[in-house]
Formats: sequence, C-alpha cells, structure tokens
Amino acid sequence: MRKLPIYIFGTMVIILLISCRSQKNVVDLTRQETMLTERSETVSVFATGHAFKTLKVKRMNVEFVVNGLSDNFKGNMAVSRDSLIAISVIPMIGYEALRIMCTEDSIIVINRTEKTYHASSLDYYLEKYNLPARFNDLQAVLINEAFFYKDGYADRRYAKEIKTENGRIMYKIESIKGGKRMTNQQIAADSVYQQINDVYIDDYQRNVQMDIGYADFNVSEIEPFPKRISINIQDGNNSIKLEIKYSLVVFDDPINVKFEIPANYSRIHM
Repeated sequence: MRKLPIYIFGTMVIILLISCRSQKNVVDLTRQETMLTERSETVSVFATGHAFKTLKVKRMNVEFVVNGLSDNFKGNMAVSRDSLIAISVIPMIGYEALRIMCTEDSIIVINRTEKTYHASSLDYYLEKYNLPARFNDLQAVLINEAFFYKDGYADRRYAKEIKTENGRIMYKIESIKGGKRMTNQQIAADSVYQQINDVYIDDYQRNVQMDIGYADFNVSEIEPFPKRISINIQDGNNSIKLEIKYSLVVFDDPINVKFEIPANYSRIHM
C-alpha cells in the first residue's frame, strides 16, 4: 500500500480500525463456558445518539504513535450529520496546509503545501485499500456515538446482552459463525449522563484488539460531550495509539465548507 500523506494518517487510521477481511483462525465456542443470549430490550444511548445536527471543533489536536514512532497535527473539524466530515489541517497559526472532505460517497483532499489534490468516490477508495467501512462508522467514532462492528452479516448469529455494572450500562455483542466466535464487542455508557465512554472490540478472525475511550466530558452543557478520544489498537505485532483532543466544540452552527480547487493544482492518486 502506498504511504498516505502524514496529515491525513490520523483520519484514515480510524477507518482502518473498523475494517479488513483477512481470514485467520477464530476461537472455538465449544471452549467457552458461557455464552451471551439475545435480549429484546435496548437503551436509548445506544440507538439515538446526540441531538445535534452539526458539530464544529475548533483547535483540534491529533497525536498518534505507530509502532513506537510518533507524530501529530493540529486543525479544525466540521461534521454535518450523515452527510459531511471536513478537516482543516493547520500546522501554524493562520496557514491551512491541508483540507479533507469526506461524504457518504466521495473523498477530496486538497494539499496546499504541495499544490495537489485527490478526488475519488469513497467506495472506490475503501475498496482499493480493502476497507469495508461505512461513512456512518467513521462519523460515530468522531462524535461519541455507538457503532456496531461488522454488524448484519447474513452468515452469522449475533448474541446480545444489556446490563448495568458499577454505574455503567454495558451492551455486549458477540458474532458467531459455524459454532465459532468471530467478534466480541462491548459498549459502555455512563448510567447518569447516558453518554458512551468506552468501546472495546476483540476480532478473533483478524487477531485484532481495539479500545476507544471518551473522557473529559463537559457535563455542565446541555449536550454533554467529550473533549478527548483515545484509541488503542493491537493488530498482531503492530500497535497504534491515537489521541484526539477537542479544545472547543460548537453545536448546530451553520457549516459553509468550500472545496474550490485552484486551477494550478495537479491531481494525484493515493
């Protein structure tokens, strides 16, 4: 795979977390003493999410460590629910180096430093890099809402359970195929503020473990929202740590994102 530009790595790695079709050994359910059972009840925090239609993040900081090598970038982000994620990378005050726009069906990257741009359908891009993710999965990770890992496969059975443990609402989901457990996902929400604070995934097929944690909630606001997202992934011998910090979050402001490509910019393919 061609190396992605450094400033969009932090965004693309989130897509990588919720993807891949590699075939590896899975855990045999016959070795497990207990199994979750299907239950009909649900909790609104896992189904409805936040009430806002748009979200703006000003002064966002992203730090990541990949196999011990670290880097970071700063910028702004805008999210229009179910339609747009836009990220502006600003390495220094007043200067935009990169602009990224992701919609349900397209992705555009404008690199002002190198005077280049990339544009393609999102489906083509995800298929090229073997990433069977969806726009809504990426959106959910960034705005503190539930997403369901590898959900809806016709050849799998899903065992689910919801219960309260130590002041937290726990939603546990296992997928089983042919008597073998394929994935285990746990979503935890605060029982008082009804906000998701942890997502844990164990993919036995890929031999991947992932944990997404949300912290520093501003509970005094009408819409409690985290200012820090921590993501840890262990994929075989590879490890990724991603820390996203939101300095200022504004809800339901109009979003006017322009993606006009200057005539002298060259088109590239990633």
